[in-house]
Amino acid sequence: MTGAWYLEIARLIIVVAFCYVLGSLVGHPVVVITGGLLVLSLWHIQKAVNVLRFSRDPESARNSHGIGVWDEILASMSAGNRKHGQELKELEETLGRYRQAIRALPEGAIILGANDEIELFNHTAARILGLKEPDDFDRPITHLVREPRFIRFMEEKKFDDGLEIVHEKIPISVRIVPYGDLGKKLLLLRDMTRMLKLERMRRDFVANVSHEMKSPLTVIKGYVESLLDTAEKQGLQTVKQLRQVDLQTDRMCHIVEDLLQLSNLEVDEAVDKFVVVDTPSLIHSVCVEANEISAGGHKIVTDIDNQLMLKGDYNELYSAFSNIVLNAVTYTPDGGTIEGTWRLNEAGSPVFSVKDTGVGIGPEHIPRLTERFYRVDQARSRELGGTGLGLAIVKHVMIRHKAELRIKSKLNHGSVFSCIFPASSARSRDQKASNA
Repeated sequence: MTGAWYLEIARLIIVVAFCYVLGSLVGHPVVVITGGLLVLSLWHIQKAVNVLRFSRDPESARNSHGIGVWDEILASMSAGNRKHGQELKELEETLGRYRQAIRALPEGAIILGANDEIELFNHTAARILGLKEPDDFDRPITHLVREPRFIRFMEEKKFDDGLEIVHEKIPISVRIVPYGDLGKKLLLLRDMTRMLKLERMRRDFVANVSHEMKSPLTVIKGYVESLLDTAEKQGLQTVKQLRQVDLQTDRMCHIVEDLLQLSNLEVDEAVDKFVVVDTPSLIHSVCVEANEISAGGHKIVTDIDNQLMLKGDYNELYSAFSNIVLNAVTYTPDGGTIEGTWRLNEAGSPVFSVKDTGVGIGPEHIPRLTERFYRVDQARSRELGGTGLGLAIVKHVMIRHKAELRIKSKLNHGSVFSCIFPASSARSRDQKASNA
């Protein structure tokens, strides 16, 4: 026990002893002791009331002084209150800095609670989504952004990949970062208007330059072929140099053609002109072309469902499938096997798959294969005549057809390239005539 408790016991003994002596003098010791204990009890009640008042209003006991257990309780509570006040002040300062950091972010930032209700947002988010403070606090974000894809994105809670939507005619990139143990989320927004404008300018520039280069390259190609023909007939020493010029001119022409095709795929996203494509016939034509290029150096086999058609664009699909098959021919040594498959998978989706026994691709390269001009082995790719645009074209054809390109490969163990189309695009041969 503390000194205050000993003091209270001593106080009680003194009161009882004093009342006993006084009661003995007046001949009623019990009555006087009872009265003394009653007064002591009232005094304790008054002290208890002070403690209660302090718990409700700490300022009420600021000037309270005294000794005893109740005053020690008050002093302890007062010290705890001061410590709590200091911690609260520090917490408020930290929260203030946290709010300032959120508001200072160049991207739009919104703090969401466990039920996706808005707890805090910065000025950029307010501008992008038209939020108002404090009216939109505690409102679910899906009540303010009604884009169906965004609502589905929030419901599925698959936040690994971002999302691009259009809200009030503003293109927006959305990222969700879950944090904490209470289901809170940080929603990051980026206005993509400027980036899309720059991307459009880049596409226009590439398309215009490619278009302007096409005519002079055609002229150069014609003159080089004429000079090469003359040099070969006359046995001139310039034949080797002219053949090299002719080869590089062909390469430039292929690059320009691929750039123009890629630009057209990027600009035109409409799919309302899609028809039912005789996909088995298309794949057969691609394999015939591959056999001609291979010149018997590879074994090309197919496993094709001749009844399975696809709704899409014939020229785009031919370009995509051809790029995949010819890549397999290019990067598979002579004597290797290339297997093309066209069938429905277990989910009912049409899949065109090409498996080869080629050189394979390291895992660090696979995520970047569909970038423009990206080459795993630049020297080998140029030697084989690659433009570095084939898989970029494949990627954009897949995007236009709402399909997915999957790549599996292991260095020195071959590769598998799969084009997985949505089940809704599958058609049977009987439906081809209707173009449904």
